Amino acid sequence: YSPLSFLDIYISVAKSTMQFFKRNFFGTNFFVALFATFFSYNSVQAQLIDKIIAKVDGEIILKSELELTYLQYLSSAEGANPETVKCKVLESLLMNKLLVAKAEIDSITVDKDQVERELNDRMNYFIQSVGTEKKLEEYYGKTLDQLKSELKKQVKEQLIIKKMQRTII
Repeated sequence: YSPLSFLDIYISVAKSTMQFFKRNFFGTNFFVALFATFFSYNSVQAQLIDKIIAKVDGEIILKSELELTYLQYLSSAEGANPETVKCKVLESLLMNKLLVAKAEIDSITVDKDQVERELNDRMNYFIQSVGTEKKLEEYYGKTLDQLKSELKKQVKEQLIIKKMQRTII
């Protein structure tokens, strides 16, 4: 699944519909085209799984990424004000994406084994924080494998960011 596929499909439908409108604006097919466009958009929209909320260079921030990071932050920060936390989390994600983009330009990478070790350490920390694996799954509403899959990219990015920060300082 590519998060840009929704946009690509919508643009394609919109372009073909606009071409059709140019040819048949006053014809009887006008309402048929309008109806088809509405249905095409709604069928594509119904398949929308995630949403791009920001883009920094070639790096995107998905709504699910913001929500997951937000939940992680709330679970580890007692007494945090939920109203301001989401803005701070988004700001942090934007800054991180800037560093990831710069790291890509500078060809900075991390070892796959290092990513796996850090991922396993984090999963163990989250499990210990809530008590059991089952409680963790209930808290996030996802299986451990789904959580690991979602966290893997984030862990890799964070390791790259740390490495990038060391080169800057």
